[in-house]
Amino acid sequence: LVVHSTTKYLGGHSDLLGGAVVAGHTKAAVAAFEQVRVVQHCAGAISSPFDAWLTLRGMRSLGARMRVHSENALAVASFLDAHAAVDAVHYPGL
Repeated sequence: LVVHSTTKYLGGHSDLLGGAVVAGHTKAAVAAFEQVRVVQHCAGAISSPFDAWLTLRGMRSLGARMRVHSENALAVASFLDAHAAVDAVHYPGL
């Protein structure tokens, strides 16, 4: 199972809480996901239609937000790489 938070990156507007559980097709993954489905059914741990809409709304700007995140990360890594007090910077963009 892979668990993702949809709150920060997919939502993007700080107005929802959410997550996603993704399972593979193996027997073990399907069995584990069935346990998650029991919790969803018994506890109501599913997104409302409005929360799903908020997630979709946030995904429209995801590409632009990730581009800015990457640009900012490169700027910080470049600054640190050029700083005399820093021995090494491990960033794939350098």
